[in-house]
Amino acid sequence: MSAHSAEPSGGRRPGLPTVGGIHLLLLIAVFSGLVALTAVMLFTGNPQPDDGASTVGMTLPALQSHTPTIRPLSVSPDLTTSAGASHLSETPLTIPVAPPTVAPARPGLPVLVSVPRLQIRSSLQALGLLSDGTLQAPTEYARAGWYAKGIRPGAVGPAIIAGHVDSVSGPAVFFALSQARVGDDVVVTDDRGATRHFTVVTIARYAKASFPTDAVYGPSPLPVVRLITCTGDFDVSKGSYLDNLVVTAELRRPRAG
Repeated sequence: MSAHSAEPSGGRRPGLPTVGGIHLLLLIAVFSGLVALTAVMLFTGNPQPDDGASTVGMTLPALQSHTPTIRPLSVSPDLTTSAGASHLSETPLTIPVAPPTVAPARPGLPVLVSVPRLQIRSSLQALGLLSDGTLQAPTEYARAGWYAKGIRPGAVGPAIIAGHVDSVSGPAVFFALSQARVGDDVVVTDDRGATRHFTVVTIARYAKASFPTDAVYGPSPLPVVRLITCTGDFDVSKGSYLDNLVVTAELRRPRAG
């Protein structure tokens, strides 16, 4: 049977249009497929950059237009350098701030001094200077005094505490001071109730005729107290001793911890 024997007489059977015996819609479908295949090949390839460098994936934070906070850059963990893998922390940088310094409170007025090992204990009176520039002596033999126009015990510098060694009736407040030793404890209490401990570091004897005023009363980088009394030979004509005894004690620092 021929290809046209089955067609009805009087005309062709309705169907798809043809071009040269090939259905037109089939040609359109084949052409569309080729176009799609070409597009896939063009846009799905993975060519390398011209310089041969590999690409590195990076994730940038979203821009926050209404917040002043700057977030750190997040880099994928496959980032490598010649020194090996680099790991960038996302923890914000923190800079410690030193606490504000507070100036130490000025010591109160000294009211009591003691040297426990020597059984010396005395209240204190304020002393000034005489017209010739020398330190006023305490008005009582059994009571010591401190130079009120000078340094307060506990402040940086030398605080001066003076006392008599004896009297016509017997020993005075600083009679036992000549037995002081390095390491002895000197305790000073102020009018605020604060108690400060000082440790004896030097014991010196000076002739009154060549007393080193600058060395005894001059500046000191540390808080010290200087206990002063008379010593040496007694000059009957002048009614006083020829020398002075100076016991220097430094403020004891509290132990750490």
